[in-house]
Amino acid sequence: MRRKSVMKRFWFWVVGLVALWFTGIGFPASAAGLGNAAILHRDTVPTATKAKWRGTPALVVSRETVLLAWCEGSGPRASDTAIWMARWEDGQWKLMGQVATGYNPKTDVRLPCFDPVLFEDFDGTLWLFYQIGRNPLEQRGCVRMSLDGGKTWTRYHMLPKKIHGPTHNRPIQLGDGTILCPVDSREAGWRVHLEWTKHPIREMWIRGRAINSAFVLPCTGPALIEHDDGRFQIFAGTRTGRMATAWSKQNSFRRWESPERILLPNPGTPVAAIRLLDGRILLAYNHSADAPTVLNLALSPDGQSWRAACEVDRVAKGRLEEPDVVQTPDLKIHLVYGRNGESIEHVILDPKKLAEVPISQGRWP
Repeated sequence: MRRKSVMKRFWFWVVGLVALWFTGIGFPASAAGLGNAAILHRDTVPTATKAKWRGTPALVVSRETVLLAWCEGSGPRASDTAIWMARWEDGQWKLMGQVATGYNPKTDVRLPCFDPVLFEDFDGTLWLFYQIGRNPLEQRGCVRMSLDGGKTWTRYHMLPKKIHGPTHNRPIQLGDGTILCPVDSREAGWRVHLEWTKHPIREMWIRGRAINSAFVLPCTGPALIEHDDGRFQIFAGTRTGRMATAWSKQNSFRRWESPERILLPNPGTPVAAIRLLDGRILLAYNHSADAPTVLNLALSPDGQSWRAACEVDRVAKGRLEEPDVVQTPDLKIHLVYGRNGESIEHVILDPKKLAEVPISQGRWP
């Protein structure tokens, strides 16, 4: 009788849990992945139009709030694809409007916009960098300037030929005012390099040599980090199934060691990296060698050894792309990324609650 009673209770709980699962009341999503205890908030950025495609989000901390830029249109290279912006205010996104299109009134031609990058310099000037063009081989870099935190903008300025400005990740401004931009280009294959200027409109731009060979190690979507010892480090996605990194020589951003692959996998997609206020390096990337179906965060004390911090999202099919990440004055981490070309997802995390589990041989714990 006792055995029958135990079995009866066992099947009661099994049936009950299955019922809860299918009715959506079961286990919380935050229990599904490593480091999800750090996730404080999730939301989907409200759409600006009825466009079929949304992607390439970019963040910046401006005047102690978070600003977001992204692309909407019929497709990534459709002529109606434009750049929109929103402001994080009172726990929600407030639409600021359309801030850039590829329309040229002189020629009456409209080209698609893509790869927006937001950056605020030491003087509090907000810059919006972006690319226009029907394909990467014809793209041109553009920039607009705002003196009031993105409320109003100057007319767009076309950058010099072969100068793109930052293409996926924010620049770093050095002590002397130099704005140092991580760039990828397609003119001669998948290559990354740096471009720099002291003023994106009034001063001369300089383009550095390619850091990688497109034939040896094709790279894309570079992110730039400055270390306390004066060295610079670049992280980039590759076509080889693993991420790449490169270090500057003799504390100079003009000379670089040859890039090398690291243990972290990558399916040929851009990455994002920042130094947290506690000194750790946070990397947002797709921990997969095949397809960007998972979005992950990893932590490192030195840019060399990595620990799994959080599995943010995962899809069975589709793409989780173009992550960007910032840390606000309240120490919270804001992360955005494109989901399946349909939506822009936003996540807020507590850096103190991120996991730090060793990644062995590139395998996620």
